[in-house]
Amino acid sequence: MQEEDNPDVPKGFSSLLTGSIIPILLFLALLWIGVRFLIPTVDYREATEVKTVSVDHLHEGVNTDWRRDYEFFLVQEGQFLFALSARDKYAEKLIHQKALVNWIPDRGQFVEQTWGSIYDTRGNPAGGPATWSLDRLALHLNEMGEVIVDPRNIQNMDGEVHHFNKRYFVDENLRRVEPFFLKIPR
Repeated sequence: MQEEDNPDVPKGFSSLLTGSIIPILLFLALLWIGVRFLIPTVDYREATEVKTVSVDHLHEGVNTDWRRDYEFFLVQEGQFLFALSARDKYAEKLIHQKALVNWIPDRGQFVEQTWGSIYDTRGNPAGGPATWSLDRLALHLNEMGEVIVDPRNIQNMDGEVHHFNKRYFVDENLRRVEPFFLKIPR
């Protein structure tokens, strides 16, 4: 008596693929995804002084060239210069992750996208949920006239924030101290 071929049972090469190779490949792919998820890809840089550009190459207003790589802005107001941190401490406290503000030139404001905090050009809260000002970073000029920013040296003004007419602000005279505020020699 001859055995009948059962069409539900695969034979030959196709049974090898569906029975062992494809499940093994799927398992390896899921294992790789799991390992990549567990091992974060962190680009850690030790905070050091950052050499920016010569004072002559800065323009009036907010200079955004260092936001992405070094997380700060250089702001020139007339003959005065200061460095604002791009990190929104209020949002970072809420979400426990890094939150950076963006400069919106049409509005003349810094905006944090997740929570909607709005800051003026001096880093004072101008809207949204923020109640703290943006930190200022120490800066100085080297002998070549280039601006050097030190992100390790932070002017934290959280205790000096005042509330007036539904706005939070820091008295600018308290912030105008060296090394966080620089008068540009002309």
